[in-house]
Amino acid sequence: MKLKTGAAYHGNRMMKHVRDDMIDMINHNMNLVVHMYTHNDMLRHNLVMKDIIDLSEDLGLEVWVDNWGIDCGPGDKSNFVAHSPDDRMFYSDGNQVVNKPCYNSENFFGFTKTWIEYVKAAGGKTIFWDEPHIPGNYNVYACYCDKCRKLFEERYNKPMPTVITPEVTEFRTWTIINYFEKATRYAREMGIINTVCVMFGKLDGVSIDNLDRQCRYS
Repeated sequence: MKLKTGAAYHGNRMMKHVRDDMIDMINHNMNLVVHMYTHNDMLRHNLVMKDIIDLSEDLGLEVWVDNWGIDCGPGDKSNFVAHSPDDRMFYSDGNQVVNKPCYNSENFFGFTKTWIEYVKAAGGKTIFWDEPHIPGNYNVYACYCDKCRKLFEERYNKPMPTVITPEVTEFRTWTIINYFEKATRYAREMGIINTVCVMFGKLDGVSIDNLDRQCRYS
């Protein structure tokens, strides 16, 4: 298999500079570019993003499209929660995670499907799902919204505790996997390849053991 070398490309939407930068990447022995596709790109640059993806491929680069800031996980703050504040994550102390939507929100998954459709319309062939994670620490964690508490109680037959427990860690891992399993399945149905960059760490609710038991990413 040919070694893939590349770089993430952020922000610039001016085609002349895109062309110069893609050629510069190729001249430095790169064969792949990761283009960010943000909520702002959906609203303002959807046609330009198609031109950028087409140009990159015409020059010989493989293109991966990054969900940068769609769920704030990493990337810019999620614009989705400005339009749908009731779908924000909550910490277990009752405070909102003001910049990140809950992965168990049906509204947010609906928005994710729309984002995937935009990527498809722009000519995206591979989505790079970038470091999905849930914030928190051992004393205060997310997500503790009404939906998550209800789902937790249904799965474990007891109220969701306010501190990290083995069941909470398992539930947080399931939350990430459930969302991305649905998202990657929908992308696959659209003919898009999925690539997932996993962010390991106990505080993020993801461990190799948990993924071995639960994960069915495409």
